[in-house]
Amino acid sequence: DEVDTAALDSNCDGIDGVDADGDLHATLASGGDDCDDAIPSIFTGAADSWGNGIDEDCDGYDGQSGPFYTFISGDLVITEVMQNPAAVADTDGEWFEIYNNSGLYLDLNGLDLYDDDTDRLAITSSVPVAPGGYVVLGVNGDLATNGGGSVDYVYGTSGLTLANGSDELTLGYGFNRSGNPNVTDRLAWDDGATFPDPAGASMELLGNPVFVDNDDGTHW
Repeated sequence: DEVDTAALDSNCDGIDGVDADGDLHATLASGGDDCDDAIPSIFTGAADSWGNGIDEDCDGYDGQSGPFYTFISGDLVITEVMQNPAAVADTDGEWFEIYNNSGLYLDLNGLDLYDDDTDRLAITSSVPVAPGGYVVLGVNGDLATNGGGSVDYVYGTSGLTLANGSDELTLGYGFNRSGNPNVTDRLAWDDGATFPDPAGASMELLGNPVFVDNDDGTHW
């Protein structure tokens, strides 16, 4: 029998540690990299199939993002913002939409949302989005009180607000951990100077987000 932490390949299987599922990856308890020794397809570095509810690569995320994936500029694009709802209060009806331009199946768990001032928020649960797919993040997910908008992730009223006049919204990874985030997109609207400043309606990026510059207010 193989023994955890024995530093000895007692059963001559070529693995120094317990490997009950025979995938040549020892258990975490025996110093290996297998977080589930009952399923051979699960170990650190395994291909992680997105959206199946299984973390095959043991990084804590169901998908290709998380601590071992660094978002780069253009991976995510902000494509629509409801910063000034009229049917309900801002604290009930604000939301924004993100487009996945990475070509990968991503989980936004761990993504940082912030502005140039003091707003700081980190996504703390799974938010899967397919390549070419969209996801809506909002302050309130209750259709009866948020103006009727379907929201994929609720970030609540603490940490992030979308100003009705001028404000910024940045998507990055690492802000709350390193203070020097990798920015994938930043949007700065300007109280109607070049960006739309609607009340009771969202402002939306016109055209294909793969090709359209969302920094230009005339494209909204």
